[in-house]
Amino acid sequence: MRPKWRGYKHRFLITGALVVLFFASIGELFILYRVLNLHEYLDALSSLNFIQNRIAGHLEILKFIPKPPDYLQNLAWLTDELQGQPFLIGVIVIEKNKVLLNTFPEGISPNSKILQSCWKGVENGNVFYLCRETTPLPNKNLFILIGLDTSIKQHIWRQGLFLCLLIFMMSSILLLILGIYIDRLIIKEKELTNKLEASERLATMGKLSAMVAHEIRNPLNALTMGLQYMQAVGELNNDIIKNIQTELSRLTELTDELLSFSHGLKLNPCPVEISELLTEIKNRLVPKAIRRGINVHIDIAIDEEFKINVDRRWFLRAIENIIRNAIEAIGSNGHIWIRVKRVSQKIVFEIEDDGPGINPAHQKKIFEPFFSTKKEGFGIGLFIVKQVIEAHGGEIKVKSAINKGSTFIISLPQQGPTT
Repeated sequence: MRPKWRGYKHRFLITGALVVLFFASIGELFILYRVLNLHEYLDALSSLNFIQNRIAGHLEILKFIPKPPDYLQNLAWLTDELQGQPFLIGVIVIEKNKVLLNTFPEGISPNSKILQSCWKGVENGNVFYLCRETTPLPNKNLFILIGLDTSIKQHIWRQGLFLCLLIFMMSSILLLILGIYIDRLIIKEKELTNKLEASERLATMGKLSAMVAHEIRNPLNALTMGLQYMQAVGELNNDIIKNIQTELSRLTELTDELLSFSHGLKLNPCPVEISELLTEIKNRLVPKAIRRGINVHIDIAIDEEFKINVDRRWFLRAIENIIRNAIEAIGSNGHIWIRVKRVSQKIVFEIEDDGPGINPAHQKKIFEPFFSTKKEGFGIGLFIVKQVIEAHGGEIKVKSAINKGSTFIISLPQQGPTT
């Protein structure tokens, strides 16, 4: 059964996506802010260089004019040229505390605090101020300060902020809708799974009922026929009574096994000699094999008196089931090998036959309940075998090839089950 949180894995992914989207939005706004500031500074620097170069050129011209007219001796002419700088709000040019030019409108002129910090650029309200000192001619030191309009930058910033928030909100809404949709799909999947499990349980009950009916039909027929015969002849028959007792024992054993599976396997392990187990298997199955012309070979590679800790009844039923399947698969005139050996700390039983083999596509399914390739089979035999072996702390594997036979390998811990 998968952990419950896996059913909500998409929620973690969507939450992670929202977090990534949030930080991506913050990063985008940060980059936009830095780019706007950089462009603002570069525009201001370009305007400042332009004004500085124009003033320097003007002063160079004045050197070659003996008596320049009054309108050339001040910087009023620069005002007209500044009209070509649309974002330039104002310019201040100062020489030795004397203001040569001030084009700032009233109320926007920089204060003393701005004059002290404008060297690297400072923004105040809707104006960005940048200043520098320059020496266009020897013994002529000028202080130039400009102010640029930042309303466009602030407008772009507000638009970028709005679009970024809009994209974040829309993306978040889409992710939340996706999460809700996936939640509904998971709920529907659970409902379908529950319905499928219910259908499988009903199918399982139907197969189990058919199996039980099949198992008890023959004993009931024998009981009915025996009772009818004794009723017809009007006397008791010891052989029939004995047969009735045998069939009743079979029914009781079948009932006990079904009840055991309904409550889970409950083992009663005890030390049993391997030779004793194999002798009982011989007595039960070898005569049936011989009648079909099948030879059974037993090879014990350990001490026959060696004991293993198993539940005798359940373990014998598992081994018999495998051998019975081998007999049915061979049909007639074949061989079955039963080998017992020790491998490391495990006791290994190998049951090999030279029958038709098992289709590779079926080898992984043969231990599943109700899987059978026989027309008359119910697919419960090998499932019981696997349950019994695993309940003993062991494992079972199969090796098979078409037309070369099959080998079932049962590995049991040497000490047997602990429960």
